[in-house]
Amino acid sequence: MFKVATFNVNSVNARMPILSEWLIKEQIDVVALQEIKCQDEQFPYQDFEDLGYHAAVRGQKSYNGVAILSKTPFEIVLKPEVSFCRVGESRIIVAKTKGVWFVNTYIPQGRDIDNEQFPYKLDFIEGMGDYLQDSLFTEQPLIWLGDLNVAMDDRDVHDPDRLRGRVCFHPEEQKRLTIASASFVDLFRKHIPDDQVFTFWDYRVKNGVQRNIGWRIDHIFATNDLAGLSKKVWVDQSIRLMLKPSDHTALIAEFDR
Repeated sequence: MFKVATFNVNSVNARMPILSEWLIKEQIDVVALQEIKCQDEQFPYQDFEDLGYHAAVRGQKSYNGVAILSKTPFEIVLKPEVSFCRVGESRIIVAKTKGVWFVNTYIPQGRDIDNEQFPYKLDFIEGMGDYLQDSLFTEQPLIWLGDLNVAMDDRDVHDPDRLRGRVCFHPEEQKRLTIASASFVDLFRKHIPDDQVFTFWDYRVKNGVQRNIGWRIDHIFATNDLAGLSKKVWVDQSIRLMLKPSDHTALIAEFDR
């Protein structure tokens, strides 16, 4: 089997003890990390090398930052400069390994629907949809994954009636992400069509994980050929219960090789 995961770590250096234990246990083949919150030179390359991983990194001081870890060497690594992402923000990294493209994305959270960050978020989602149609990726197996900061429907939030229309659960975000991901399969919903399972629990909510007060805003989308090879998808909630966790946890997909 071949395992792929996405995990918003909320500081890769702070989360290194958790990552080490988890990667040894799960033996994930390709991991997309978001919010690494460090510049390239501060990334713990050696720690991951000791665990058997190559690392492609696009860092940013104190904020954002994305990386892809792979057990096999990268064929190509891209750090695209795109018009819909603000200059200086590290939110997209692309890599190809074993013939598969991986597009790791950290979409802006949006803050509030009345904040100027919200239209930026909408434009970003639309821009990602256009970017994924680039001829570079035409008819090639591709996985788009990351913290996309959108809960797609009522199954993806703990209280849909109360949260409807708020940032990360707004119809304009959902519409744009539906269009952007139209040529992909949502692997989570392919294998878990009905259950309410979350990937993010706010630190500010007391016992939020135990009370299941969460959101599913981390996603793994795959082209049809890869979706046909997918065997199962799950959320590793145990990571969120470890000492000094991120507010997100890992979403994992398993494929036939």
